[in-house]
Amino acid sequence: MARILWMSDAPDRPSGFGLVTRELCACLQRRGHAVTVLGWWTEGARPPTDDLNVIACPVSPESCIEELRQAIQSFQPNVLVTLGDVPWVYYLAQQSVRNMLDASGISWIIYYPVDGTLPDGSLPDAWVGILAQADERISMSMFGVESSARSGIAAEFVPHGCDEHLFRPPPDKHAAKRRFDLDEKFVILSDARNHRRKLLPRLLNIVKAFASGKDDVALLLNTNIVADAEHGAYLYDLHTDIDILGLRDIVKLANTHSCKALTMEEVSGLYQASDVHLLCSWGEGFGLPTPQAAAAGVPTVAGGFSATEELVQRCGIIVGDEGTVVDEFGIVRHFIDRESAVRALESLYSDETFRSDLSAKSVAFAGALTWEAVAMKLESIVESCGRRTGSNAPQQWALSHVARPTGHDATFLPTPTITVPVRHAVRTPRAAPIVVTSSAFSRELAPLARLFPGLLIEDCAPDDDLASLLDSNAVVLVVDPEGQLEVGADLLCALARVSFIGPSPYWTQLNGDTLLLQARLVLTDHPFAAARWNHAHQLAQARQSV
Repeated sequence: MARILWMSDAPDRPSGFGLVTRELCACLQRRGHAVTVLGWWTEGARPPTDDLNVIACPVSPESCIEELRQAIQSFQPNVLVTLGDVPWVYYLAQQSVRNMLDASGISWIIYYPVDGTLPDGSLPDAWVGILAQADERISMSMFGVESSARSGIAAEFVPHGCDEHLFRPPPDKHAAKRRFDLDEKFVILSDARNHRRKLLPRLLNIVKAFASGKDDVALLLNTNIVADAEHGAYLYDLHTDIDILGLRDIVKLANTHSCKALTMEEVSGLYQASDVHLLCSWGEGFGLPTPQAAAAGVPTVAGGFSATEELVQRCGIIVGDEGTVVDEFGIVRHFIDRESAVRALESLYSDETFRSDLSAKSVAFAGALTWEAVAMKLESIVESCGRRTGSNAPQQWALSHVARPTGHDATFLPTPTITVPVRHAVRTPRAAPIVVTSSAFSRELAPLARLFPGLLIEDCAPDDDLASLLDSNAVVLVVDPEGQLEVGADLLCALARVSFIGPSPYWTQLNGDTLLLQARLVLTDHPFAAARWNHAHQLAQARQSV
């Protein structure tokens, strides 16, 4: 039997990686393997979790390497399994760490998600260099296996699972709904972190459009009320957005605690009370809520991109994208088509037979994704993992420029290109991005500063130097609906690719909504905003060249 040193989120951390760590390590231990967990995001000694030996592990690379060294000496594993995003463990691919693992006779298995690719379908070179240094590679989706193969990396496929004892159809759907005061409601569940990747503003747009004219629709939203800040890159006040969109009577927050997650028993009750699971994420490495919904007999509506497609095609309705944007790592991010998502929800709402058929297919699909079945696949790879010798090790890649995603200590982190605009360029003298507006409209736009904490609403008089403000790279939106600013303000914005709202021959007009909703649109709908300012920029450049 193997002695497995597992490195990932701590098993008691309320995250997807924490859940997978808890379930798979417990299964492996029951199957006779000795397992010790180096748990990220925890401090001090940890009590046993399901009889697992858990050691607190810092996320900073230098401290983590030292903790790894001590764990190897005391536990003497023969396999190291890391579960996490590829760039998070870049330091394990360094020659000094590889030498330490080789000297100890330890195989490194990297178990990783892929939630998006470069435009050509491959992975960033820096990520490929990290993967190349592992002894075995396991992706949790076929999407990840295929994108790795396009990058010259061979990987095994081991999906995640779900607890079939917790997640199952309720004996009485009405009783399950009554627990949340949602009886006689068509319940849409979204079980998603308040994180930029999950696109909660877009989720609320879809629910608002679908619920229009209906009095029996509810959104059951399980999320962290306080946003995952990502070092200041993402701040979003969910309560304010619900109020702006007039959804207070439709949205029911499953968890109003700011720092306490629901238990898995409580989460399973949410699924049992729901009719459909709606996922608006721009990409998933796997997506645990989808098989959990399927096991509870709840079909999923989600975008057909990344790993989501291979899951949802068996247990729900796949929706195309409305546009794409390339993020700061060069990865293509897809934005679910809102009108198509509304139509998918309508088909489930209006046709109970269709919903029942999809529910039965969902339960059948989830039946094969038990944690025990997943652990058996992982076990076979662990037991067959062979050591690589120095003579056949691949050439070392340069790792100093690896851009690590937020979450772990980073010496280099690109400015996010897809986020609500609360951190654009902190190097400027101004502490926050600015929405510039004529004073008459400041009060109407004031909720934006609550919606995106850190955003500053600042008046700009006609004789103010708008060009200097734009040059500071701090402005994210100029609002001038009555043309009160300096002549050519719209042209300056077009040349600077800063969104503009107001009369202009360059900028497409936003009609039919309040000024606040127009501003919210250009600040949250990234494909639309990018297409709009690209069009304005091209027109402005053409005029200048005449």
